[in-house]
Amino acid sequence: MQGRSQGHRPHNQNVLLQQGHLAIEPQKNGSHSIREAPRLRRVLTLWDLVFYGIVLIQPIAPVPLYGVAQKLSDGHFLTTILIALFAMLITAVSYGRMAALYPTAGSAYTYVPRGLNPHLGFLAGWAMFLDYLPQPLINTVWIATALHQRYVQSVPFVVWAAVIAGLLTVLNLAGVRRSTRRTGFC
Repeated sequence: MQGRSQGHRPHNQNVLLQQGHLAIEPQKNGSHSIREAPRLRRVLTLWDLVFYGIVLIQPIAPVPLYGVAQKLSDGHFLTTILIALFAMLITAVSYGRMAALYPTAGSAYTYVPRGLNPHLGFLAGWAMFLDYLPQPLINTVWIATALHQRYVQSVPFVVWAAVIAGLLTVLNLAGVRRSTRRTGFC
């Protein structure tokens, strides 16, 4: 199990011990220093996570697709959703087990190099970056378009886009804990 906890890292880098949550750091003179290993800080409560999950999955999201998906699946839309639910549950359990094994902040780019291969971890990190990069842009364009076309047409689209981008930037810079306090769920 000790080789598994080290992943594919060379022996001259930090080695995490599972039982004591200690990190042994090799020094240049050949000696070792022991310190507490980095751990995740529990910032969000269970209700914060439940609320975030509900907001993230947007319970209304399948409604526009329902008719199209119902027709394409020959009336088996619910079966399609249940199969997707099963796949997501497997993913959630896997992430939970990996987070227990490697209690560091991160996601696939943290778990893949330790569980599989550092090169695959590098690719996973870049894939996630390329996935997350356009998301704020898409959100900003979509929200600004909705506000401009449906609610306040007198305000130009560019102004709405600047306001939304500024708000999202401030919320991201403020951090998770402060953002949950602002929404009143912490």
